[in-house]
Amino acid sequence: MNFHVENYLKKHNIHIEYSSRVDFDAKMFDTPKGPVIIVNSTLSEGKQELAILHELGHDIYDKDTCGSYKNNDKVHTKMEVGANKFMLRESLNIYSSENNVDPEDINSIEFLESHDLNLNLNDLTRSLINKMINDEYNRKAN
Repeated sequence: MNFHVENYLKKHNIHIEYSSRVDFDAKMFDTPKGPVIIVNSTLSEGKQELAILHELGHDIYDKDTCGSYKNNDKVHTKMEVGANKFMLRESLNIYSSENNVDPEDINSIEFLESHDLNLNLNDLTRSLINKMINDEYNRKAN
């Protein structure tokens, strides 16, 4: 797991536990000892990391969303988009860094397929890649 994510986990005292007896990829639970993300240990390491990033996205973005995740489809969708956005942004940054690839050289479809992610995420992925390109351009211009 990348340094940024490990720091977030430590800073927010979020623990990760693994279990083969769950029927989900990952979920975060509040416990008396603090938040715990339970991760399905039968997933590949890459899928586990994506699931953890998705749950961290919920931790970051859901606090700003009013309404019930379970009882309101609009709220549910907004929370899932925020979690997916965080997961994709972090994954793209890791991918770019680990593969020494400039953002403008990332093919969104290839990225999604290499991470076994749903191609329905392509528009969001393209948008995040474009933001990375703009951020890089602005960094170089200053």
